[in-house]
Amino acid sequence: MVGVGLFLMFCGGMAGYYIANSAFFNLNSIEFRGLQSLDSAALQELSGVVLGVNSLKIPAREVEERIEINPFVKEAKVQLILPAKLLITVTERQPLAQVVLSDRVLAVSLDGVCLQRNLAVNPALPIITEAVIESEGNPGDRFTGDGLTAALELIDRLDPYFLESIQEFRASSSWELTLVTHQGVLVRFGPAENLERKLGYYETILLKNNSQYNGGTVEYVDLRYEAQPVVKKKSE
Repeated sequence: MVGVGLFLMFCGGMAGYYIANSAFFNLNSIEFRGLQSLDSAALQELSGVVLGVNSLKIPAREVEERIEINPFVKEAKVQLILPAKLLITVTERQPLAQVVLSDRVLAVSLDGVCLQRNLAVNPALPIITEAVIESEGNPGDRFTGDGLTAALELIDRLDPYFLESIQEFRASSSWELTLVTHQGVLVRFGPAENLERKLGYYETILLKNNSQYNGGTVEYVDLRYEAQPVVKKKSE
């Protein structure tokens, strides 16, 4: 019985060796899914995986981590489809807003990751100023300041109707989050809480009555409290 057991172990080892080294499992296909703006060839190079390697020896998690070095990649999932195909599903980050600093402009995603450093403002993205940046602002850095986080959350939840009326978001802190309208009015908005109520006031006061409530007549509107909004006229 011992001999039979040893023989079976030997056979199993040989079979495993054959499977691990057989050309049948040499990788012949790499497919990327979920790409919107990223280039599959660049991601494949970043992954370090080349065609012809034994598919059973590909370290899936290591490949995922290599691809996720690209700041535009939020998540990469590697799946081996036997015998010789690798499927890589990518969830991309997209620039949601831009943080304007004294010497540079940072394109930032919803989860606070710096995607690009630029020298000029992109007119297509909302502008955030006065944000606290905890690093040099290199691509891949993640920012966690509560003011910037609140501004990004608010921008993500606003529809274009409201965004079009806002010139910039001042985000020194969550509580001090302030919107500056194109009419020149400061709107002390605070955290993105009670959003429906705040936007209702915003629309009624600043959009439907913008001839009355503008930068020439109003110093600020404060929407941070549960009570009625505070409107501070410049003449007061």
